[in-house]
Amino acid sequence: MRYFMKWFMCINDSSQNHKDMSKVAVLSALKNTTLEPHLVYDGFRDEYSEWMLSKDVKVFHKTLTYYEELRRCNKERRSIGSGAFLRTEIPLLAKSLGFNDKYILYTDCDVMFLKDPPTDIKTEYFACGPEFDRENKTHCNTGVMYMNLHSLYYTYDNFKKHIVERIDKEVGFDQAMYNEFYRFMWDSIPIELNWKPYWGYSEDAIIVHWHGPKPMHVSIMKSMSNPESYGCLYDLWQRDIESYDKYLKIWEEFICSV
Repeated sequence: MRYFMKWFMCINDSSQNHKDMSKVAVLSALKNTTLEPHLVYDGFRDEYSEWMLSKDVKVFHKTLTYYEELRRCNKERRSIGSGAFLRTEIPLLAKSLGFNDKYILYTDCDVMFLKDPPTDIKTEYFACGPEFDRENKTHCNTGVMYMNLHSLYYTYDNFKKHIVERIDKEVGFDQAMYNEFYRFMWDSIPIELNWKPYWGYSEDAIIVHWHGPKPMHVSIMKSMSNPESYGCLYDLWQRDIESYDKYLKIWEEFICSV
């Protein structure tokens, strides 16, 4: 039996591109899923949050509880981390709001929903898909996560301690922390729930994750005489240009309706 699962995204106000991608995530979810959209936003009430509210997205304005520790980092790391690490505090937010849900879906902002994701996935802590190599189950990509809010709430204090101890080290962001702290403790989800365009176009994809090249990168590279200057983003795009073209067309249809 299906139920209306809560879906969370987290973002700060530092990137217009990420705001645009989050809008496409919302529009595609509203069109193709039964998810209940929630946004955790490190920013003031503004035109962006008002747009979200107009789409019946529940918006929660929040700053990291360990933001002062994040301030030890350089400006770029602070800018990314203040939004990315917010997902670690979803269990606390849910508890404070009195949510009774045991499981919720979290995604990064750079996703696009093509079908309704399953709501019956169970996990002890969280469940994710692989990163670049779809066969590699030793390292997870946290762009799509089914979270067990109860377990993550009770492990939060120790997880936070781990993060704070390493937050100013060049060890990646929240994804690296999840992989370190919950090593061998996470479960796998079908790859269709975190499908990457560089894997090729798939009619079975449920959630498309713009991991690596974002839609705006693809558009720019398509018009450049030297797209190889984009380095690793170019390399991923080159794996399957036709796939990127097909997914970009869908994404552009959504962004044009914003």
